[in-house]
Amino acid sequence: MRKHILILIILILTLSSLNALDFSKANLDKQQYKEAFIKIHLKRAYIYKSFANFPKAYEMYAELVEFDKVRKDYYIFLINGLKRYQARYELFKGFDSLIVPTESARFKTLMVMAKQKKDVIQRIKLYKAALREKKGDVSAIIGIAKAYIKLNKHFTAKKWLNKVKDSEEASILIKKIDYILDKSDKYMMKVQVNESVKSSVEKKKLDLLNGFIDKKEFNKAVNYLNSLILEEPGNYNLFFKLADVYSREAMYDSAVDQLDRAIILNPNFYQAYYMKGEIFTKTGKISQAKDVYVKLIEIAPIDSKFNRLAKNMLNSLSSQ
Repeated sequence: MRKHILILIILILTLSSLNALDFSKANLDKQQYKEAFIKIHLKRAYIYKSFANFPKAYEMYAELVEFDKVRKDYYIFLINGLKRYQARYELFKGFDSLIVPTESARFKTLMVMAKQKKDVIQRIKLYKAALREKKGDVSAIIGIAKAYIKLNKHFTAKKWLNKVKDSEEASILIKKIDYILDKSDKYMMKVQVNESVKSSVEKKKLDLLNGFIDKKEFNKAVNYLNSLILEEPGNYNLFFKLADVYSREAMYDSAVDQLDRAIILNPNFYQAYYMKGEIFTKTGKISQAKDVYVKLIEIAPIDSKFNRLAKNMLNSLSSQ
């Protein structure tokens, strides 16, 4: 204890002496001044670091970065080292090696600190630090595994638990993890099957609709789409497809109505805006077409296809 107090006194005296030093350019040549400046700032940074006065230590390094551009990378390296030291200091704040000198006591203190930490990541770090003090400790390993379980990292947790699988608690946890993983796998398989079925159904519907359109059986296509809309009234794509069918039949007012519905459901449905502009252009409603293209240019990303097409159409209409 006396030894540590003596070290602290020496550091304080050293810092005081450094502050009292006069190394002005008047007394030293340029090179000597530079070396003295660097040396004193490095010592000050070290002392501030020792006292955990991190802002001051950073200040010293920052001044060195500005002062000595040649060794800038080295000082940045020191700053990064200081950041790591500070992070470690913050993690182990309250863990005083002067009070806890023995390996056994340090281990116990770290374990207590780990259990008290609410932050799971910090808890893992403390358990790992405890494990370094007492290699292979079952309680520390189980603590790490439990923390990983809390983070839903079950594979990582199981990896740690396998190191102490002979432990009763570890074997129970491994069984729980296996159950969770098995349940998760089954759920994912079920989801994949459902998605596959859904995709298959969607494809059949689309094939049927395209069949009507290819055969120019537009009435059947309209009726079929209306039946689908009853099932999925929020599906804006169905309204767009219905507008497309009406447009093919030259029922432009009905097509515009359906496009408006699609746009209400999805205000960023660029394709619907573009088709609406095309219909207005085709029907000679140039002013309305321009308004639609202006709106499309506003909402579509500048590098998107629809933004570019809308600009081209607007330029074409403006030149007429």
